[in-house]
Amino acid sequence: MGSGAEALIGFSRKIKFSKAYLVICVPFLILFTPKLFSINGIGPSWEALWLLPWALENGPLKGLIAGGCLGLIVDSISISDATQIPALLILGFYWGRFGRKGLSEINGLGLGIFASTGSALIGLISWLQ
Repeated sequence: MGSGAEALIGFSRKIKFSKAYLVICVPFLILFTPKLFSINGIGPSWEALWLLPWALENGPLKGLIAGGCLGLIVDSISISDATQIPALLILGFYWGRFGRKGLSEINGLGLGIFASTGSALIGLISWLQ
């Protein structure tokens, strides 16, 4: 193979490693959120912050699958009776559709609005349960 093919394979492995690294880091961020990032004891919704760019990049089906897997991971480390799986499934699909419609060039304000809406939806669905 030429050097271009080897570089492409190396880049592909690097991307797969970084995605796996992020999936492993989300539970640790949830468990060990510094007090600096919390307001009145409520920390950020790390799962929504991870799912948003993933779904925007990969589309609704992969966003739906990632939301389900992330929901299982988050539910396995939490103590509460409420599950986050339905909210993360909805958000993964919803945000994936925005990415497929060509809205992937969203500015920082748009991403912030999506992330805060997703966090609110996760809280609402947990509260309703």
